[in-house]
Amino acid sequence: MEVLSEKIEGFQSKISFKCNVCNIIQIVNTENPNKKDFPTNCAVVAGAISIGVGYSQINEFVSCLNIPNMSNATYLRYHSNLSKNIHDENIKLMNTAAQEERRLAVESGHVSEQGVPIIPVIVDGAWSKRSYRTNYNALSGVACIIGAKTKKILYMGVKNKYCFVCTRASTPVEHSCFKNWDRSSTAMEAEIIAEGFQSSIKSHNLIYGKIIGDGDSTVYKKVVENCPKIPNSPFISGE
Repeated sequence: MEVLSEKIEGFQSKISFKCNVCNIIQIVNTENPNKKDFPTNCAVVAGAISIGVGYSQINEFVSCLNIPNMSNATYLRYHSNLSKNIHDENIKLMNTAAQEERRLAVESGHVSEQGVPIIPVIVDGAWSKRSYRTNYNALSGVACIIGAKTKKILYMGVKNKYCFVCTRASTPVEHSCFKNWDRSSTAMEAEIIAEGFQSSIKSHNLIYGKIIGDGDSTVYKKVVENCPKIPNSPFISGE
């Protein structure tokens, strides 16, 4: 068999062979074409997401190994699909964690007069860059609410003050815009956690009764001002 050509598709290839005796041509894939669970290209992009790098870092890494990289368009396609799948899987995991928290609360007898389980939660946030007590101007912030008993995430949110496409495009273009915040960076954490408290009953049928946090008075004040008001079942004071 003689190699005729190779068609590179990211980190996969299709190699064409020709028999010198019968002239038959066969195409051999470097990866099983029926493999749908986690192909190599998808695994590479998932690895990049996991360690917080992007296309440029992948390109630099594989160039040192003398391995051809996928195109930027291919990377973006896999990244877009993976982002949706990761988001959907996170929703499932948070719903599963909420079910477990509900069960533990009911078993402990921590239920409101309306029959809604009341649980303690751990809250905290972070930003995309360190502040060292000055320059609190991070462009992105994240915060989450964790069940105190299961130690599993019940709610997570992200606030972004910057969108690359919106900033660079000379005219408005249709795209998935992640910019959803235009206020101070320091207010991101409190806003996300307050949103989590507001959606606790609708999303998980849970009341977040106690807050376990790092003593941020801004977060506690925001939660108290925005938490749902339930007759005869007030939220318990923060601890």
